[in-house]
Amino acid sequence: MIDVASKPSPHSALQPQRIAASALAIAIHLAAFGLLLAPLASPPASTEPAQRTQVQWRTPEVPSPPPPPMITPPAPTRPVAAPTAPSVPLPLSLPVVVDHVDAAAVTQAALALTPVQIQGSPADPVAIDSSGQHSALQLLHAPAPPYPPVALRQQLQGEVLLRVLVDSNGRAEKVTIERSSGHRVLDQAARNQVLAHWRFAPPLIEGKATAAQGLVPINFAIH
Repeated sequence: MIDVASKPSPHSALQPQRIAASALAIAIHLAAFGLLLAPLASPPASTEPAQRTQVQWRTPEVPSPPPPPMITPPAPTRPVAAPTAPSVPLPLSLPVVVDHVDAAAVTQAALALTPVQIQGSPADPVAIDSSGQHSALQLLHAPAPPYPPVALRQQLQGEVLLRVLVDSNGRAEKVTIERSSGHRVLDQAARNQVLAHWRFAPPLIEGKATAAQGLVPINFAIH
């Protein structure tokens, strides 16, 4: 019997080497691919604590306004009362009598004032002149008032007492009724006459004429 043995092919001896080379090439490619896929290594974390930046807001300092100045209120002033002329009675030697029979005029003798000492306190400026003597306030011109026709028809009579304020020029500046005659028509007739026509000699203080007040009675009588 004839044994026929087969001879190995020369190509079969090279297959293990080719397989090993292919495996090595595949391993190298896989390693390279793995390096590409591997993440980059992160740097080591810092162990120092993170520093925080602190921001502080500063409000600008506004200077406080200066205190208001102390205002001292003025001391209250007491009103000074204007000096009033003292009441100086003007005594008549005879009252002014208005008679319907002689109503046009009254004689100067009946109207004139005799020199009379003004009765007043020593401190009264109207009563004392510069020499320390009392002054006399006299009537210079005092025509009697006309008798009102209405009063004549109604037979009205009476005496009116007037308070007269005489200025430094001797004129009657203000006339008020101190005591009424009881009849307004007689009171107004006397008042209007004194205001319009009477003239006085005011007292002198240190040689200067001074205002004064006086009381003047005027009597309306029908005879």
